[in-house]
Amino acid sequence: MSILDSSPLFECLDQAQKHQVLQFSKLTKCERGETIWAKGANVDFCALIEQGFVQMVRASGAEPEMVLEIMGPGQVFGLLGTLEGTGCPLRAQALTNVSYLQIRKQDALAAYQQSSKMKQILVSITSRRLHSHHATVAALASESASKRLSTMLLTLAESYGEWVEEGVRLKLPLTRQVLAQMTGLTTETTIRILSSWTQRNLITTHHRFITLLDLPALERVG
Repeated sequence: MSILDSSPLFECLDQAQKHQVLQFSKLTKCERGETIWAKGANVDFCALIEQGFVQMVRASGAEPEMVLEIMGPGQVFGLLGTLEGTGCPLRAQALTNVSYLQIRKQDALAAYQQSSKMKQILVSITSRRLHSHHATVAALASESASKRLSTMLLTLAESYGEWVEEGVRLKLPLTRQVLAQMTGLTTETTIRILSSWTQRNLITTHHRFITLLDLPALERVG
């Protein structure tokens, strides 16, 4: 299976269109913590993740950095900027070791212009992402620290969770610092809340992987 078939955006293309996209694309690897592109950079590609996870980070001067989104296998980052011809509004940074396909701007744009199906899928994906972002922003603006954290973990479970015997295990490794940056909390507060939940058997952690043991209880967190 072509790496393009792992993405709904590119899987819908016919074989000739896929060949056109792949002809000048290249598979690239980077290590955990490496910056793929900086905020404001004008890059000549968008990226389709093959393995690993990438975090999109907002950095604004003296304010703490905030992780606005995490992208995983089969997801594309940088595509909207490619289509709009704008620079990158966020820093793209490897959360884990990552391999991704660099797709040239002109090839991604040509595929988009030729495929009505790709346009429909992009609208659907963008709509879902905006809905998720709005819900997250609302929680961050009005909820308690515990509620912010539980909302974030439950949201991540929807995209990156897998059912195991104990509960739902998040397939992406998360440090306390990353969770703090995703929720606008301090690292110390995040550690305190997670420790409390571990003692109450709501979650368990192992080598940066979190398993949600009691989803109803996490949903009830106030």
